[in-house]
Amino acid sequence: MRLTKLKPLFLAATVAAFAGMAAEARAAVLLVDDTGQLTGAQDVDVNGTLYDVTFADGSCVGLFDGCDQAADFAFNSKADAFDASLALLEQVFVNTEQGSFGDDPTLISGCTDALLCRAFVPFAVSDVVNVAVSGVSVSEEGPIFAILEIDVDPLAPTSEREIYALFAAAGPGGPDTPGADVPAPSALLLFAAGLAGLAAAGRRRR
Repeated sequence: MRLTKLKPLFLAATVAAFAGMAAEARAAVLLVDDTGQLTGAQDVDVNGTLYDVTFADGSCVGLFDGCDQAADFAFNSKADAFDASLALLEQVFVNTEQGSFGDDPTLISGCTDALLCRAFVPFAVSDVVNVAVSGVSVSEEGPIFAILEIDVDPLAPTSEREIYALFAAAGPGGPDTPGADVPAPSALLLFAAGLAGLAAAGRRRR
């Protein structure tokens, strides 16, 4: 079989391998306590940056260092908060062997209502007390995602249907440094080197 006939096979294998490795690099680690409650996740990929997230009850003031300036939040625009919420939906609120976190709201720490749970990702509109939230709703009907363009009452506590999602930079950097970039798997480099070798061998045969 000539090399030219193998090119489509090489291309298909390359695409499949790259897709699989990218999915592996984006896999978040779900944090589940000994009662089966989802308390958060590690290595949540938000636009190529990794964050750790924890779910908590309380008020914006109590959970976000006063909730009164942009530096209190991991995200400072509606677009970034939207993307963070979408990451929760796609990577954290999912059904796995650890639990049906995409279907059962009561499995999410802080939510006790069996019909609905809302996880809020607050973002600062400005440096004054003007905070809005993006959110993901999880229900027995399955996850529903929506941007919630509403201002937050800084002092209002969360209800049985509400929790805050606290994002912090993943790894040793801590919350005051940018999140870790998503690492490129070393297997990807080996795979690319192998393809290059095959191409070189084909040229030598010709």
